[in-house]
Amino acid sequence: MKPRIFRHFSAIRALLGIASFCLIIGGLKVAKVILIPFLLAALISLACSYPLIWLLRKGVPKLIAIPLVMILLVVVFSGMALLLTRSLNEFTHAMPNFRQRFIGVIDKVGEFASQFGIDPSKIDLFQPLKSGAIIEMFGHLLSGLVGAFSLILLITFLVIFMLFEAVGFKSKLKNAFGGEIDITNLDAVVLDLQSYLGIKTFTSFLTGGSIWILLYFFAIDFAALWGLIAFFLNYIPVIGSIVASLPAIMFAFVQYGPQSAVIIAICYIVINVLISNMIEPFLMGNRLGLSPLVVFMSIAFWGWLWGPAGMLMSVPLTMIIKILLEHSKELQWIADLMGAPRDPGSN
Repeated sequence: MKPRIFRHFSAIRALLGIASFCLIIGGLKVAKVILIPFLLAALISLACSYPLIWLLRKGVPKLIAIPLVMILLVVVFSGMALLLTRSLNEFTHAMPNFRQRFIGVIDKVGEFASQFGIDPSKIDLFQPLKSGAIIEMFGHLLSGLVGAFSLILLITFLVIFMLFEAVGFKSKLKNAFGGEIDITNLDAVVLDLQSYLGIKTFTSFLTGGSIWILLYFFAIDFAALWGLIAFFLNYIPVIGSIVASLPAIMFAFVQYGPQSAVIIAICYIVINVLISNMIEPFLMGNRLGLSPLVVFMSIAFWGWLWGPAGMLMSVPLTMIIKILLEHSKELQWIADLMGAPRDPGSN
């Protein structure tokens, strides 16, 4: 008969695993000031590697291809930063007038509700709306986005160095480890990561552009800003789309009334369902999907760990973990559990 300590070995190993996990979480929490810019740069580098690889395959030299990609990246980021800064200034100047108009509309809604015997003061959501707290929240959100772009210079330099390193990274691994490392498996992991981030960036751009055109057509104030927010928040499934739609719906409600707000809300739903539920799954396939439960758990976990930046990176980071697990024979079953539900009739 085995000694008692061996019969409980698996439990001890589980406890050690839990303790190690807690230590890792504590380290991630403490080092977030360093890790957040680094991981953002890494994700951007993977997304930018798509056009970089295309240029290299067309015969463009590395010393020319990388600067071309970086110029495009700097132009895009500079445009986003300028748009956010200008929109914040315009939003700040327009906020007092918009707040008065918004409170006036809420008062009319309260008067209309009173005709049916409903006391607006007893509705929990009514007072925050009337006080303008929701509008101030959007102002703080814009300030936070502008603050996030203060790290753009650091992230840009990190992306430049990462792109230069990425081109010759495989040759470094071969020289360092020789035949002891499986470069083919590493290539498969990197290709899956590039595929996911490239498709997600494309669908986010498609979502943001569609929202921008929609709101511009309906002459909603700050249409470009709400399209940009839709682009960023599209990286957060379901919750991001809902949050991105609120300011546009509110502005439509104040500018043109409840009918316009309903139309804008319906258009938002149609755009997000079409892109997120049809185009994106078609491009990614089931293998690069995540279970809805895993998505919500990842948003909650990374949001608790790193705040808004963690929520923004939650799904890409979880997707990276899933792809890494898929290429591990011992842990592939965990990746299967994390995946999106499949048709029982499919293989």
